[in-house]
Parts: sequence; structure tokens; C-alpha cells
Amino acid sequence: MSDFFADFAARNPSWLTEAGPFSDVALSTRARLVRNLPEFPFPHHASDVELETILADVSRRLGRLPTFSDGWDVGFAGLEPVQRRALQEKLLASFRLVSRPTSRGLVLSRDLCRAVMINEEDHLRLHAFRPGFDPQGTLASVMALDDELEQEVESAFSPDLGYLTASPTNLGTG
Repeated sequence: MSDFFADFAARNPSWLTEAGPFSDVALSTRARLVRNLPEFPFPHHASDVELETILADVSRRLGRLPTFSDGWDVGFAGLEPVQRRALQEKLLASFRLVSRPTSRGLVLSRDLCRAVMINEEDHLRLHAFRPGFDPQGTLASVMALDDELEQEVESAFSPDLGYLTASPTNLGTG
């Protein structure tokens, strides 16, 4: 962890520093997918033990994915408030994750262009970022991450409703 924060203040994501399509109009594009584990209640109903189990298991599994093999696994409980805030200000963590750090985490790719928040509103929030206005490229990036994730983690899914989420507005396939 200290390895990550030692140079975090100076590290800017490539989607923030590089020019992309229509970068004179849009700074960056983000795509998000939400996934939950079928064997656990949603985070707002899960016990502390269940949240810790999810965090440990999912962090380990994400570390095996090619996207995160040289990235970082950041546990929020051990971070200083200013460190959590820095992650939020760089749009890598949400307010909910920052404000409730116990049993929550973040896994980041080396270039900070892909991230997974663990135990936010849902078990997993997958994010992909690209510079400029690039919705198709960003969607392709987060879908590729989802494909990798499916090799390690089973998602809660209903044939009738699609992917099951804590919020009905995120239900289905987006």
C-alpha cells in the first residue's frame, strides 16, 4: 500500500493527461458495470463478517486477472482520510466508499484506467476510463474487464431480469 501512495499524488491517470477524441470538449469518458455475488446479500444487508469475506476473496481473485496483475489492491480501512479523499478526487472511488471504509476496497490497474470498487452499493463496481469523448472504446474496455472477471467470479443473474443489483435502476444489462 505504501508503494502505491508513495507516488500517488504525482501519479495522474492517463485518461486525465492524454488527449483523446474530442478532448477539446470532453476531458474523459467513464463506463461502469455493476456485479453482485449470488451467495451473499447486497452490501447494505451483509454482516461485517460477510463484507470482510467478500473483500478478501474478491481482492484475491481480481489480483489474478491480467488487468490487475501489476496494479494495486487498496484496502480502505487502513487508509488515512486524506488518502481516501485523494482517491475520490481522482474519481477512482465514490463518496460512499470513502465515507464507509470498513470492509471496503479498491483494485486498480497500473495505468489507473480500470478499477473495481468492492462493497460499495453493490459487491463490485467495474469502471473503465478513456481520455476525451470515447464511449465505444470505454464500453469495450469495461466489457473486456467483465469478461476477465467472469473467469474468476460468478455474478448474480436472472434469466428474466438480467444482472441483479442493489438498485432497480441498475438492474439488467444496462
